Amino acid sequence: MKILVIMVFVGAVLAGLSFWGVNRWLAHKSGNTVKTPKRRTDRQRLGIRYAEDGLFLIGNGAWTGVILPGNSDDFTSGTQQEFAFDRSTDFYKQLLMWVEAEQGRDASLICHELVRYQPVDTSRWEDELDRAMWDPSKMFQTLTAKKMAPHISETTPEPRRVLMIRLGTFTGPSMSDPITMIIGKADHVAEEHFRSSDLDPFRDAASTLLDRLSASGAELVTRADLVWLTRKPLYGHFQPPTERDYQSTRPWRAGYFDQIVDFDAHNLTDCVEITEPFPETAEARKSYTTTLVIADGDSVLPFHYHRAWGRALRAMPFQVEVSWRYKLMTSEAWKKLAKRRIGLIKDEAEDRGGAGKIEDAKFSEVLGDALDLERELDIEPTPAMIGQLRLTISCPSRKELTKAVQDVQAAFTDFTLHVPLNIQHALLREQIPGDPDPTYVGKVNLCDDTLGYDLGTRWTNLEALALARLDSSPSVGDAVEVGRSGQALGWRGVAIGYCMENGAVVHFDPHVQVARNNGAGIGIIGASGGGKSALALMLFFWMSESGTQVVAADPKNDIERFCYYISFGPQVLDPDFASHARAGTLGTPESKFQPINRDFWDQTDIVDLFGGPRGMLCAWALTDTYEDGEALARAQLELLIPDRADRDRLEPGFHAMKEHYRSAESSGESYVPTLTELSQSLYEEIETLSEAAGKDNPDWSSRLPAKHELSRLQGLKSRLEGASVNPYSRLLFGEADRSVGFRSIKKRRTVITLFRFTPPDPAKTPEQWSDAERDAAAAIFTALHRINNFFGDVTESVSPHSKRRGRRPRALFIDEAYIVTSIQAGRELISRALRQGRSLNFVVVFISQQAKDIQMIEKAMTDAAETDQNQFSTVFVFMQKGTAEAKQALSLLREPSDANEGEWDALAKRLLPYSKGGDLGNGVCVMRDVDNRVSVVQVDQMFVEISNASETNATISAHAQSTPISADAMDWSIDPAARDHVRSGVSTKAIAVADVDDHSYEFDDFAELLSN
Repeated sequence: MKILVIMVFVGAVLAGLSFWGVNRWLAHKSGNTVKTPKRRTDRQRLGIRYAEDGLFLIGNGAWTGVILPGNSDDFTSGTQQEFAFDRSTDFYKQLLMWVEAEQGRDASLICHELVRYQPVDTSRWEDELDRAMWDPSKMFQTLTAKKMAPHISETTPEPRRVLMIRLGTFTGPSMSDPITMIIGKADHVAEEHFRSSDLDPFRDAASTLLDRLSASGAELVTRADLVWLTRKPLYGHFQPPTERDYQSTRPWRAGYFDQIVDFDAHNLTDCVEITEPFPETAEARKSYTTTLVIADGDSVLPFHYHRAWGRALRAMPFQVEVSWRYKLMTSEAWKKLAKRRIGLIKDEAEDRGGAGKIEDAKFSEVLGDALDLERELDIEPTPAMIGQLRLTISCPSRKELTKAVQDVQAAFTDFTLHVPLNIQHALLREQIPGDPDPTYVGKVNLCDDTLGYDLGTRWTNLEALALARLDSSPSVGDAVEVGRSGQALGWRGVAIGYCMENGAVVHFDPHVQVARNNGAGIGIIGASGGGKSALALMLFFWMSESGTQVVAADPKNDIERFCYYISFGPQVLDPDFASHARAGTLGTPESKFQPINRDFWDQTDIVDLFGGPRGMLCAWALTDTYEDGEALARAQLELLIPDRADRDRLEPGFHAMKEHYRSAESSGESYVPTLTELSQSLYEEIETLSEAAGKDNPDWSSRLPAKHELSRLQGLKSRLEGASVNPYSRLLFGEADRSVGFRSIKKRRTVITLFRFTPPDPAKTPEQWSDAERDAAAAIFTALHRINNFFGDVTESVSPHSKRRGRRPRALFIDEAYIVTSIQAGRELISRALRQGRSLNFVVVFISQQAKDIQMIEKAMTDAAETDQNQFSTVFVFMQKGTAEAKQALSLLREPSDANEGEWDALAKRLLPYSKGGDLGNGVCVMRDVDNRVSVVQVDQMFVEISNASETNATISAHAQSTPISADAMDWSIDPAARDHVRSGVSTKAIAVADVDDHSYEFDDFAELLSN
């Protein structure tokens, strides 16, 4: 149990102003500089004098900033919640370690921590996505930019936790160029230029700090971020634009100014009335904003996960934003400061004693606390902080605001919050990042330690920052990681759904995890009907259209049918469609079925392992040399013919084929060996043995062994002839053309259908398999062998889109994974893919009904000492059938050793369907992302066309796929139901609050009667 000790409480009251509302401006970095006289104060300008990504001069302060990642605490035990608290505390200790290394043991650091709700910045997301994609199709580019981006821009604003850090005081000179002074004269704005020698020390400090914090997932605050953070508190409940609309407001010279906000507001008694910036209608709407501060609180607070006020604010039906200015002090700095103050209290006690004053109970308590603190400081001094916490609420009306304030005050059980009167404008202004402007309140009212207004100031130990759990967030999905070299690793992929708790967008691209040096596996598990196929098919579509080469093992024909509908639309319902598909004529002049989406179909290969042509998997057709072909053929025969002695009978056949191959090669002829020739090579030996075993042979001693050998040889011949016509194994026999078939995997999508494939019984050993099981195993082994070679290709190429050189991203989808893992070759392929995926830039999407299939693979890899890292970096768990399966699935999400039995049972129950008391329904899953964040997610296929193509329910799929599909992506339709179901906090319209004096009731059918 963690204990927070409140050390000192200081309060102050400020006088407020009645109105402020002028244009505010931000200066951009400039070039050459020389020393000039002191800068002229300009009250119509924000204090931001200079801004580049990662370094800002605000007033006289040099600041940097980072965007901090959230930490999911869903599906966690009490012990894991304690660990999260410790990690949060350690982050602030890392800050102090940095400043101590920079300034010495007696060091301190001024910070400004903000929590702001921001809509999805689609322009930044589109830029990230465009840079990351290898070869996006026209359809991909249109759907993401023209359809998906506008759709997700209207989702729930996401909380962004930003930490601004004051690097020091800037004392360097500046100058204004004459042109800027002339142009800026009308609005009293003059542009400043600074010397590189003055800026570089702060740039270096910012870079060093970012290197340290990047290990925690922190991202650099950019110029665009600073603009948005400046606008946000001044917009009330309206959302400021995230677009970079300020970049062209002034001519581009050595530098330029940007208009950041046109702010118009009135300071009311208990709030600020803000006029809607840039209204869309003639009558601008109003927003009402109030800021609360701490009035009082307990001196000792235990850490309790469910009482963490950051989590409590997150649960509010309205946005509560946080502004927390504080100064962190090393243990040495705190000890010196506290000792000085303790000395003053002790001096006063001596004075009181000498003067014979009557004992004061309150002063005696203060003296006792001071002496206790002194003893603690002598034994083990700890870091400390002084801070000013502000909570801000904005609503469309004052009545709603009053109710919201009451709700927030009620939610805080450890603190008393109050609304300071007549100074709300000053508290709002204080929330703008950087050094606050003392113009309106006077420097005397600013706190020297935090630079904020000296109101609600509290001294505490460092755990106060972690106590709030402001890092707690339900958000999951892709994130960008900044390496120590400053290089960004990863990007945010397409939107695949929303967090159920707050409606935040979930971005996911499977290749982000390998780009961030994590395992290559993505696990999707769940019972039938839960929605796992819908998620897998959506990922299959987006990945292949982005330029990733995707190979899919498709045992249920779901992926095949998906591709057919996207390509041919309702034609898939024609009774003749299946026969044309089996014949391989779809889209050719010989077929009446022509694709609607020609580009999609031309980049799709369907490999039918059940109805494909004989010889499609011929060993020599799939390889480049005779030796490679023979090696593959021998491996095929090991599965088809388990007896080594029988396989040895085929050696003369291999020898004959090799001689024929060499002869054809030397004469320039084309010759592709086949397994069929091996059975033919047995004819001569069978004929010889037939004579030896016949009645005409008078030698009984040789006749009986000959009969026995003849029987074995005829059985071998019969087995080979049977395999050459049996389902699956017949693909290994017969003539094959190296120019077609499964040899080349070059298109965006290759779907290997395993329809009606029955894997070997896992309870049997290979020696116990039936011939049918051997035939199927040999065919799937050959397909996996080809896939293995495909993924093992280390050839680099140039991206047609970005022109960067590297390995093209590739992916393997394995549906009903037990089918592939039932044979050794399948298990070896998956292990190799997981082990080498990061270096070869490919991923494995593993789809199964049970968690134990993933656990079996990871255990086998661990036992083989191949890896000690979790290779399934991302897991999606859909609803489980029963408690036992749910407990297995839960172990893929969280570490079970940290939970007691009761906690584990309660968490596992949440993975059951709604009907069994769980949290999951169709299309709802629990996601564990690459950063080990866990959250309940509503999957959203978004596009009606993708949803129709993904429909696997036989009773409704025909209706869904009778809907026409367009070749023009601009004609595709978005279904907003999933987004709107979970969306919150996006309304910008005032909600009318009932007036108690309004008696204009509606009487419906009685209206006419009453009027008479």
